[in-house]
Amino acid sequence: MKKNNSSHYSNNEDTELGAKKLVSALDKLDDFYPVVTPDIEWFQQVIMVEKKRLRRKFVRELTLFLVVAFSLLSAYFVVIHQFPIFVLVVIQIVLTVLPIIVLITKGRRIANGTDAH
Repeated sequence: MKKNNSSHYSNNEDTELGAKKLVSALDKLDDFYPVVTPDIEWFQQVIMVEKKRLRRKFVRELTLFLVVAFSLLSAYFVVIHQFPIFVLVVIQIVLTVLPIIVLITKGRRIANGTDAH
């Protein structure tokens, strides 16, 4: 039983010795490759440049979205006020043809066995 105990102490000593060697080797590595921390002003400058870039990108995308949205709404209102019959016919066609197309494609998927539902 004591033999087992001394083996346990020996393992602890080996582990401690290994840990000390590892720390020593890491310290030597740190001395060999010094760590240079960039200046805080450099980080702040990089952050400011990135914020400005993201802000410009956001404004450009928002402007594009608004132009497209207003164009579509304007076209819709012109068509609805100038050609209301045309709009009603298109809506009726879409509401009758679209469900037929959906049913046909779903029927083909079921027939092929690719439908997940």
